Amino acid sequence: MFEKYLKNLANQPAASQRTLFPKTLELNNSDTALLQEIISDLKILGFDIEFFGNTTFVIHGMPADLTEENETQLIENLLEEFKNSAKSEQFDKRKNVAKTLAYQTAIKYGQTLDKPSMQNLIDELFACEQPTVNPSGLTTFVQYGFDEIERKFDN
Repeated sequence: MFEKYLKNLANQPAASQRTLFPKTLELNNSDTALLQEIISDLKILGFDIEFFGNTTFVIHGMPADLTEENETQLIENLLEEFKNSAKSEQFDKRKNVAKTLAYQTAIKYGQTLDKPSMQNLIDELFACEQPTVNPSGLTTFVQYGFDEIERKFDN
C-alpha cells in the first residue's frame, strides 16, 4: 500500500468516491494547521476534503478503494499517526503521508480474510519493489530453506 500511495503522489492521482452525505470534521488548531499542510497530498490520494473555515473541514469523498466507513475517524487517526511519524523524521512529508495512510488502511490484526483475499495480499506483496521490508524497515517475511527447517526440528 505504501508503494501504491507513493506512485499516486508521484504521477497517478487516485480515484475518489463521493459520499452521499458530506461529513464535517472539527479539529483543534494544531491539527487544523497540519491538515491544511497535507491536504493537497490527501487530495491526490483520493480524499475530497475542503477547508470550511476556522477549524472545520468538510469531507465530500474518500479514496475509491477504501472500505473505511467512518471518514472523520480515519482522518483523525491519520493526523495522529502522521504527527507521531513526523517526529522520527525518517521520510519527507509526502512519504510520511503515504506511510501513514498505508498503516491506517492496512488489514488489521485479527481481521478474517477469505482465500482469494489472502492470495491477492500475497500477490500484491511480491509485486512490490521492496517486498521483504515494510516502510519502517521491519521484515515482512522470512524464508527458510528445507535444510534450515530440518535443523530447527532436529534436537
